[in-house]
Amino acid sequence: SAQRGCVPHDEEGTPLPCQRTADGIYLHLWDIPPFGSRTVYWKSGKELREAGGAVETEKTICIDYPYYYVEIKKASGEFVTFFDKQTRRFLVKKGFHCTSMDKGIWNTFSVTNENTEQGMSSWVIGQPETVQYIKKDAVCNLLDNGPLVVRVQIRHVYRASVLEQEIFFDAFSPFIRFDTRVDWRERGD
Repeated sequence: SAQRGCVPHDEEGTPLPCQRTADGIYLHLWDIPPFGSRTVYWKSGKELREAGGAVETEKTICIDYPYYYVEIKKASGEFVTFFDKQTRRFLVKKGFHCTSMDKGIWNTFSVTNENTEQGMSSWVIGQPETVQYIKKDAVCNLLDNGPLVVRVQIRHVYRASVLEQEIFFDAFSPFIRFDTRVDWRERGD
């Protein structure tokens, strides 16, 4: 186990990039052979204290990593800016309309009420009658902020239901992981 004041090293004694997070230690290893392994040694030494990949203001959390630049609106959890650095283009740009999204905003939860002749059912899908976007009064927290990983938690309450989402940004990967948990307490007709 890694204790404070210990730094991970590879087989040749080279320090490896790591970051302490709320859940433990995030460690990045390269060149692991298929069906193989690598050995990590923990040696006493000074931990690297590099700046995090996110900046938090009163209204936004801005993530600037090698693959993306993202702005998340704290009041709603919406992505209001999303710039892909590899393709050098905006996928979402603040203030601009995107054809596939309402007002060019990503990461919005919605509740759709359907008009069905037989009442609400998991098996009967009717025409959408109303759509409510869950965009107000979100609680948005920056859980981890370091040189390797940024983790943002967003919590929405809709009537008696709770929607929680953790978004993981990895400095070494173009993939963004969304872990979404829904405790749905609403009843159909």
